[in-house]
Amino acid sequence: MQIGLFGMILMSWCLILAIITKDSLDYWKVAYVTYPTAIYMLPGFYRIYTSTDTTFYVRPNNEKVPVDLCVVLIAIAHLVIAGCIFMSQVYWLDCLIILFASFFFSIDLYWISTMNSYTLRRHYHYKWQFEPKGDIYSNVIITSKHFWEEDEIIQWTFV
Repeated sequence: MQIGLFGMILMSWCLILAIITKDSLDYWKVAYVTYPTAIYMLPGFYRIYTSTDTTFYVRPNNEKVPVDLCVVLIAIAHLVIAGCIFMSQVYWLDCLIILFASFFFSIDLYWISTMNSYTLRRHYHYKWQFEPKGDIYSNVIITSKHFWEEDEIIQWTFV
């Protein structure tokens, strides 16, 4: 899930840089290669981020969503970049729309990276399939964020 969000952020920034440099005499060839590549890779990363093909999806606990200084700093950085783009670009509307999407991708990546617990829920493709009692599959508590260490502990509690 984090790889998909990171890829979506990276591809949105590649799109912004391709739009900015497409009229440049020095970098127009790079822009004309980067733009279609980012356009084709963005849905792929979105598919990695979402879980549409699986039986279960991840839902963060609403009361534990972190809103702190880092979220404010991400917002301020995006607003500063938006101001710079608005003042200096002819294609400012395209860049600002992609920057707006990048802001939400960045906030989602931050929340997923700092979240300590979440719920696995069943996917329902049709309204008539919904069962309120069978909706929650399990609650997951992450006790270690460093997955490269040997003392990784993940506790599962089945509902």
